[in-house]
Amino acid sequence: MVTLTVCFIVVAPAFEKIRSEESLVATIGFISNVTFFWMFVFNM
Repeated sequence: MVTLTVCFIVVAPAFEKIRSEESLVATIGFISNVTFFWMFVFNM
């Protein structure tokens, strides 16, 4: 439950940023942030 909440807190602002900018850089940054987040979760 905590993991899901943290994931939402991380993803929601990033998704809003992508939707507002609609730039390739924002998309790449979003994907790398999500990938890093899940690596961090699975390493725990």
